[in-house]
Amino acid sequence: NRWRTQAQGRRVVAFPIWLYCDGTSGNTSKKWNNHDSFLFTPAGLPYNQAHLEYHVHFLCTSNIAPPLEMLDGIAKQIQTGQRPGIWAWDCELQEVVLVIPSVLAMLGDNPMQSELSCHIGLHGKLFCRCCFVKGQEAPKEVDGERLGTSEVS
Repeated sequence: NRWRTQAQGRRVVAFPIWLYCDGTSGNTSKKWNNHDSFLFTPAGLPYNQAHLEYHVHFLCTSNIAPPLEMLDGIAKQIQTGQRPGIWAWDCELQEVVLVIPSVLAMLGDNPMQSELSCHIGLHGKLFCRCCFVKGQEAPKEVDGERLGTSEVS
């Protein structure tokens, strides 16, 4: 294991995170313009601890860059932390540990999940990102005439 070799006998600790992206609607009644923000929470926390303010960590926000563009920079930073690991002080063990960060899951509401997965949305033929429900089929044309439609005279 390359991280054990790198740690030189010290502990190696996995640090999975829940990565969360959310946006504001940008309504004119709101004080601020439309923007998207990325935050993360350590994934190993009990449910009653996960949403406490001091466990939610801000990563970035922008009213110009789309979420996928911001995610590119976040992914590069996490990869940079994974290669060599991140040395940190463990206050419970009272020793230096090598921390290896990873994203356990990306969280977000339905519109954000759709955007992050590059989904076409309700305008596509297969508009659901979870199942194979279909929209209406477009009528087929042969030699300029629509098939499958009948005219009432």
